[in-house]
Amino acid sequence: MDFHVDGWKLNEGISGVLRKKEVVHKGTKLITKVEVREESRVGWTLARANTVTLMKIGIPLSFLLFLNYYTLFMNFKNIGDSVGILTTAFLAGIALYFSTERPQPLRMTTVDLIFLWYYMLTGIIIVVTSISSLLGTKIFILAVIGLKFIVPLGITAICIFILRRIKSNRLKPRIN
Repeated sequence: MDFHVDGWKLNEGISGVLRKKEVVHKGTKLITKVEVREESRVGWTLARANTVTLMKIGIPLSFLLFLNYYTLFMNFKNIGDSVGILTTAFLAGIALYFSTERPQPLRMTTVDLIFLWYYMLTGIIIVVTSISSLLGTKIFILAVIGLKFIVPLGITAICIFILRRIKSNRLKPRIN
């Protein structure tokens, strides 16, 4: 029997029966009874057939990150333009997320985590830029200087996290 999912290849399949022993106390005398519960388990490890999807995500997302970072170098006088660019980049990220091909597992995929991180980073930049602009020029300048260091650190941190996650055995299917 062939396993076929468009754009994906099957690396590994695992199946078996998970048996769990449960102690149950029944009745008014709380008679102890041991029951064995059996559960069939099936798991697959899938890999993308090609890396085109990663390029489809990586190239536009890196451009949107550049736009986010660019707004941190705009003058205080252009705060409206900055917020407009940031909002557009945020919405473009949402559209990009919904256009990506991904499986629908019960947990967050690596692609989901990449976009979650992007939304958080962009949201933080929007909120800090907007609020600090209301508090005056000096606070705005200090906030933007802080963001100029935080954004590259955030990009480095997510890259390290994703590389570790991809190499991790924790997400491989298990029977137990």
